[in-house]
Amino acid sequence: MDLIKRQKKNGLMLRFIQGVEKAGNKLPHPMYIFIWLLLGCMVISAVCAALGVEVTYLSAASDGTVSEVTVAVRNLLGRSELQNFFSNVVTAYKNMGVMIPMLIVSFCISIADEVGFFEVALRRILRGAPQKVIVFALCLACICANIAGDAGVVLAISFGSILFKAMGRNPWIGVTLAYGSLQAGYCVNLLPTTNDITYAGITDGIVKPLGYTVHAMSNYIFMFIVAWLLALAFTFVCEKFLVPLFGDSTWSKAQTNPDSPQNVFELSAEESRGLKFAGIGAGIYLLILVLWLLPIQGMPVLGFLRSPENKLFPTSPLLNSMIPLIGLLFLVTSIPFGIGAGKIKSKADIPPMMQKGAVKVAGFVFVLFWCSLFIYQFNYSNLATVLSKLGEQFLTSIHLTGLPLLIVYMLVVAVINIFMYSSSAKWMILAPVFLPMFINLGIDPVMTQLATRIADACTNGLTPLNAGLVLVLATMRQDYDPKFHSETPGLGSVISAQLPISVASFLVQTVLFIVFYLFKIPFGIG
Repeated sequence: MDLIKRQKKNGLMLRFIQGVEKAGNKLPHPMYIFIWLLLGCMVISAVCAALGVEVTYLSAASDGTVSEVTVAVRNLLGRSELQNFFSNVVTAYKNMGVMIPMLIVSFCISIADEVGFFEVALRRILRGAPQKVIVFALCLACICANIAGDAGVVLAISFGSILFKAMGRNPWIGVTLAYGSLQAGYCVNLLPTTNDITYAGITDGIVKPLGYTVHAMSNYIFMFIVAWLLALAFTFVCEKFLVPLFGDSTWSKAQTNPDSPQNVFELSAEESRGLKFAGIGAGIYLLILVLWLLPIQGMPVLGFLRSPENKLFPTSPLLNSMIPLIGLLFLVTSIPFGIGAGKIKSKADIPPMMQKGAVKVAGFVFVLFWCSLFIYQFNYSNLATVLSKLGEQFLTSIHLTGLPLLIVYMLVVAVINIFMYSSSAKWMILAPVFLPMFINLGIDPVMTQLATRIADACTNGLTPLNAGLVLVLATMRQDYDPKFHSETPGLGSVISAQLPISVASFLVQTVLFIVFYLFKIPFGIG
């Protein structure tokens, strides 16, 4: 690549990123965002109530009768409304259904994190990959590394650098590819994660009064399939975009490394024994799960997770037990691994590890309190209903519904994500408005949730608000060698590598979303 053109490209990119960074840095802590939203909601409700804002629409009752309903905006600054607010602060917080499932699963996942199960499992995946598909294996492993939370970012970047060095390739490619795979595929995994529970908890709390149910596995089929497709797409991006961007052939000829990827990711005897123990635990658990799912009843074990009508869908103990089942999966793998790897010496080691799970989500639990107050007041004011109906009327008037509406919505969310990085905080703000609105337009909340998650993940690697950018830049500078690179890396270097990854992520997931939508393929289980 011509050096002058590259400098001009990075200059334009840096000016854009600096503008985004400047705007993003002006955003306060999420607590203050929700406080301002709460105050704004109360003021707007008072103004709308004074102006007599209301909507009239047809509503179907539980017995099937249809009647005309008129809903007016409540003045949240009125005496009785303020009394109601202060009387229901605890109730509003308690009714946020996402908090308890998040804590339960965090307790279980924390053990896996503390004993190093995720790190060793990812190393085993990369070590076992043939040389021809090692880049694909890296992409897939980094996509799934989001299950380890913030630790996954560190693991992914480290693996990318070490692996490409071991293959005698430019480590800058490995670092940016690993980081981009994790960030642009953050909503995707081969296993259920806390991200599934967080989104589903928020969604279900809003749509349950409207007659819908959303759980942690509602997007799982789509997520499982797209994980493999994204790994393929990112492998293509690596060879077609990142290699020309950073250069690879020069490095490969000049850099010699006798170590192979297999040697770099070699497991110790204790780690190998831990994985065997984890495999045994997972195997026993899956066997019991299969027995519980068999369509045979009358015995204590068989058909345990089936409904009295011997069904799994639309309702059954299986769908109502997703949280404990997911938590048990992590327990029966991470505890045996910890024992086998020598990280768990006695049963006394387990409770402190689980307690750390609560510490890791303490920030989310704190922000959730302020969010709960905003959502409660927003719904109580009837502004959600009014906005939903007005938005529905506007979108209907411009004939933008169904799939075109979802695609436009995804583009908007992808841009918003650059300025507001927190996925849970963003969904807490968007969900109360768009879920009811889209339901009225015939769009299932499972689709709205999935569309949000796709768009939210695609631009994760582009936002300067992502602290992982600093780690990527620091790692690239550690690997800097003037013999192979004409300039030191900057934000432009990182972002220019993330752009094709973000575009690939959006295109692949959007195309698959369209296929699922048109052919009415279930997005998840149940």
